[in-house]
Amino acid sequence: MKHLVNQIQEETKLKASIIEQMTALAKELPEYNELLSIPGLGVRTVVSLIGELGDIRRFRNSNVLNAFIAIDLRHYESGDYVANDHISKRGNTVARKILFKAIQNIASAAHYHPNHINNYYQRRKLENGQQGTKKIAIAAIHRLIRTIYHLIINNQFYDYTLATKG
Repeated sequence: MKHLVNQIQEETKLKASIIEQMTALAKELPEYNELLSIPGLGVRTVVSLIGELGDIRRFRNSNVLNAFIAIDLRHYESGDYVANDHISKRGNTVARKILFKAIQNIASAAHYHPNHINNYYQRRKLENGQQGTKKIAIAAIHRLIRTIYHLIINNQFYDYTLATKG
């Protein structure tokens, strides 16, 4: 038992060391500070996203980024039968998990730092009640991806007043 505890402690230290190294490398990138400007995204989340997504500028638009992460909806119909839409799940599963946790972090941080993504998430939760919160989170992830893409492509920092206009 002691051996397993020691092994877990060593792996935890190794993980922390790797994240520190990733953070040092990511700080040199221009998108690091742009992503950190989004309320609710912390250093670990930003570093993990940069590590999983790579250079976001390589994507033609935010819909291609959605497809890379597999947040895009699959639609099936045959004759009179129309199936419920669901996400494809063929993309980067780690990035999808990071973004799902990021939505939870954004919702928590919204008490102190307002965010248009949280506004959307909370509004949809109130409309639908307690049912389907995962679907609502996926829709919020789509909004987050569009925001991330816009900020990086335009070299901007997050501004709540600009995000809520329109």
